[in-house]
Parts: sequence; structure tokens; C-alpha cells
Amino acid sequence: MEMDKYLFFSFQDIIIAPDQVSAAIIQACRRNPAMGIQALCQIDDQVLVVLTPDNFAAVPAELYWLDISEQPFDDLVPLLQERWQSGFSAIGTVADCLPPRKRFLLFQRRLAEMS
Repeated sequence: MEMDKYLFFSFQDIIIAPDQVSAAIIQACRRNPAMGIQALCQIDDQVLVVLTPDNFAAVPAELYWLDISEQPFDDLVPLLQERWQSGFSAIGTVADCLPPRKRFLLFQRRLAEMS
């Protein structure tokens, strides 16, 4: 039985190079065995992405971090619905612990959702 994998990033990595963080997650998911994203956790300025063995259809085809720092809470549901209609699902949010309190929401589109 395959074990979960854990990827660690600093919140600063997400601020400075969100595309590189996304690429690293996708690369880890595409290794053998195929992995899907199980969870996104944060403690202070450390972000943990939990990957779990899955079939290849669960592998993210696309990942992106959306800066929601200026997003009012009341606009969050319409934003999620709009992204869902475009084939993306939300994985979770991370937030900076210090001002100016940057916040990012991670979205994915799985390979299975590409067809």
C-alpha cells in the first residue's frame, strides 16, 4: 500500500513564485504512483500539501493560486461558482500571518475533468 506524500512550502514561495509552486505540486502528483491532492494545511508561514495515491484521473492537469486578499467574503461563493463552471474546484486557502495579510485560494482542474 502506497503512503501519502507531503510537500512543504513557505508562504513566501507562494507570494513570490506561485506558478513554480503549482508546477512542483503537479510534478509530484504525476510521479508513479499517481497522486491526488488530499489536503492543504497551514501553520504560521508554512504550507503543507498532502498528496494521496489515486488513479491518474485525479492528478491535477492545472493548478493556480488566486490572490483573494481584496476579495470580500460575500463575493467568495459567486467566485467559487464561476470557477466551478470553468472546470476548476477549490482546494483551500492560505493566508499571510503578518500585514498586509495576503490570502490565496488554490484551484485545480483534474485530468478527468479535461475531457
